Amino acid sequence: IPEQIRQPLPIVLVHGGGGQMTHYMGLDGNAGWAHYYVQNGYQVYLVDRPGHGRSPVSLDMLGPIGNLPMHAGISADFVRAATGTPRRWASSGQVGDPLLDQFIAGQNAAPTNGELMQTLWRTRGAELLDKIGPAIVQTHSAGGPFGFIVANERPNLVKALVSFEGGA
Repeated sequence: IPEQIRQPLPIVLVHGGGGQMTHYMGLDGNAGWAHYYVQNGYQVYLVDRPGHGRSPVSLDMLGPIGNLPMHAGISADFVRAATGTPRRWASSGQVGDPLLDQFIAGQNAAPTNGELMQTLWRTRGAELLDKIGPAIVQTHSAGGPFGFIVANERPNLVKALVSFEGGA
């Protein structure tokens, strides 16, 4: 929450696939989306979807999880980002890159029970909006369905939905 709130609606940030809300915090001391929004006067809510980040995995509650993301499977995307134009990754993206290691450390496998996950997104997302009121919901990648499900559940409270690299 910024010291001076200058924007009328808060922003709810929802991470993608195997990630967690810390992906919105930036890497290696650099600012990320969450910082930029707060600097511009937005209240920001960072969400960890069930089984991710600070939301612990309980196999008894969530069921089995998928395969863990591995360096080799992710590195190619970061190498392209490090060598492409414009350059979008601050270091090499190769296995052994400390920033890649930091990113991978924040990855985890997603629960495989999609029906349960969508039920949890719907009920927990609606509960969050019931508490904070109208908001902008921003999702990334495989977190995309969270935004659509919550907007469908609380259409009067989701004032805008931003989906970048949105997965289905």
